[in-house]
Amino acid sequence: MQDQAPCTAELTASPTIAKTRPVALPHRVLVAAGGGGVNNLGGMVATAVDSLSTLMLMGLEEDVAVARAIVDRSLSMDTVGEVSVFETTIRILGGLLSAYHLSGDGLYRDRAVALGTALAPAFDTLSGLPWPRCDLNETSADGSRGSCRVHPTSGDSALLAEVGSMQLEMRALAHAAPSPLTTRLRAASEAAVGVVRQMAAAGGYMGLVPSHMALADGRFTTNLMTLGAPADSYFEYLIKAWVQGGRSEPAYLAMWHDVMRGVLRGGVAHTSLRGDTILRSVLTATAGGGLHGPNGDRDVTFIARMDHFSCYFPGAIVAALDTAPTPADRDEWLDLARRLTASCHAMYARSPSGLAGEHVRLAGLDESWRMAGGYHLRPEALEAFFHMYRATGDPMYREWTWEVFQAMEHHCKTPSGALAALKVARASRPVQDDIMHSFLLAETLKYAYLVFEEPDVLPTRAWVFNTEAHPLLVTPPLGEGGGLLRPIEEEEVARADGHGDGGAAHDGGEL
Repeated sequence: MQDQAPCTAELTASPTIAKTRPVALPHRVLVAAGGGGVNNLGGMVATAVDSLSTLMLMGLEEDVAVARAIVDRSLSMDTVGEVSVFETTIRILGGLLSAYHLSGDGLYRDRAVALGTALAPAFDTLSGLPWPRCDLNETSADGSRGSCRVHPTSGDSALLAEVGSMQLEMRALAHAAPSPLTTRLRAASEAAVGVVRQMAAAGGYMGLVPSHMALADGRFTTNLMTLGAPADSYFEYLIKAWVQGGRSEPAYLAMWHDVMRGVLRGGVAHTSLRGDTILRSVLTATAGGGLHGPNGDRDVTFIARMDHFSCYFPGAIVAALDTAPTPADRDEWLDLARRLTASCHAMYARSPSGLAGEHVRLAGLDESWRMAGGYHLRPEALEAFFHMYRATGDPMYREWTWEVFQAMEHHCKTPSGALAALKVARASRPVQDDIMHSFLLAETLKYAYLVFEEPDVLPTRAWVFNTEAHPLLVTPPLGEGGGLLRPIEEEEVARADGHGDGGAAHDGGEL
């Protein structure tokens, strides 16, 4: 078993934290080999914001001061260009709010308000689904600031994760800085979830919903349903919104229970002949075709492939364990979390480099294990190890974490001190890719560090992690009265009366 103190000390002293700070903090992506970076998130100081909560947790006060100075000096909405609304929300808005929750420093709250204000045009759509991209300083047709547009690769469709997982950040913003605008932003982010739920009634599969939706009217534009990318954080935020609001919003919990029924009873969770458990994707006969085919049968096909993103799912299960309908259900949920976490570990342990590729599939009649893709420093397996260690206390998860960290140090470390991605993971001598995303500092190293921390550091009853691993305070006032997203039964009555609004109450005013 790895000793706690030496591991936390070594993670805190990692060269990735110590050496890359001067060049990495102003950028989103670090040029790993030679230093420097690339600003590809509208010119925001993404690494400075994304790393703040990790630096604070590790007690690296000098680095926190450097990052704060960069935010104070350089994070201005007057200079930000085109951004991904989703990535900006989870990384920058989430990072600022987390830093505020951890420190109480009003600078972070004030910059979060400015950013939320700049992002408001994203929710100005007929369907209630937010635009995927906005130029925060471009003048729109009506003369207002901020101009939004479709995704560059998915056309008129929106990705499920992008439209359905911004409510944690908008809710935290509304509570930290209450105003008519932040209240409407919260309502709009939750109304988008209501749109997904409403459309899923006809086009989903046992709690799962297709991964692409039309921005114009919310209809599903694909027949693919997956718990991985590009849908992952939609499902993750169902249970996390319930946690964030003090565990008192029945609509979110009911949606999560539907997902678990689909996973366990609908064939999504699958254990191979060799004992590997994965989360399969689902194809229906037509886009938005739902559970049943034209003849009323279960017209679905399963794809025996799971991406690394899906390794977030054990942590989501752990967050919901105490809501399982019966003790037997709780045992079944925890067993599934254990088996999925073991498969996520196997993605590393069975790789010659000790590091995971982007996805695995079960091939052939014998369902043999096949892994492909590069290693991109992703956090989800370490996220699973953290939550499983907190839930069970099993030292095995610390061992697995340490194995991954040592493999990263061995294969990914560069002369500049950064950790580089790998072009191919399944290689004994993998070739580095000259890139280091800010999520390495925000998520991967944070979860690795927290596995070795005491459970009273960010206790899960008081904190919830957004999908970028930024810890946000559990805030029971958000869930008062059952929250904004109403139970589906109430919405059906409201629609029958002619005044349903898709699921979340808001005043319909312009954002």
